[in-house]
Amino acid sequence: MLRHDDGPRPWLVCVHGQGMGRRTDLEFFRLRRLHEELGINVLVPVLPLHGPRRAGARQDQHFVSNVYPVNNVLGLAQSAWDLRRCLAWLREHEGASTVGLFGFSLGSYVGSLVSTLDDDLACIVSVVPSGDLAEALRTSEPGLPSKRRAHRELHDERSDLVHGVVSPLTRPCRVPKERRFIVAGQGDRIAVPAGATQLWRHWEEPSIKWRPRGHVTTAWSADYDNHLIEILRASDVAIA
Repeated sequence: MLRHDDGPRPWLVCVHGQGMGRRTDLEFFRLRRLHEELGINVLVPVLPLHGPRRAGARQDQHFVSNVYPVNNVLGLAQSAWDLRRCLAWLREHEGASTVGLFGFSLGSYVGSLVSTLDDDLACIVSVVPSGDLAEALRTSEPGLPSKRRAHRELHDERSDLVHGVVSPLTRPCRVPKERRFIVAGQGDRIAVPAGATQLWRHWEEPSIKWRPRGHVTTAWSADYDNHLIEILRASDVAIA
């Protein structure tokens, strides 16, 4: 948490990606710059089974997992619950009347899911998002041919049914269209462009910025930083 000590200010809740959830996230997302330049408070919750909440290295102790789909459902449901409790705490105990939600990769999926449940967000920003998790897992086949058949059998139509209960595409986004923003990488091989396009269409074609970058590098450049600052200022998640 990065918090100013001189009264209520706008908040930005930043939801990290898969494999993250450490103090270094503050540097990766350049959150100190946003905290200081925009005069806002920042909260970075840790997702289940990440960072200090990590259970272990085995596949059955992870989410997102392409082997244990139920882990994904439970992990996303718990993530949505945790994030909503964070938002409630900010509003009740910190006097936060303006809260923006930012998500990167897995965090963008969680943020998109929460945006179908919370109608009081100042904005929702999805960076390198996937539209449908079942489809994203289906297209990420293992490199070893011996494992591809098992992968295809696991991610058939049953995967759609399992992941459908935690899909942000099954419900409308409750954030006003003019405050929905997507940033996607044209060369992204993890959250492929088709997934970002799927979310963009579901969100009724709001602002989307395509960058000629990959999954991680999409969020690394002065142009990206300036674009994010413009988004937050336009959404009143700034005092400077």
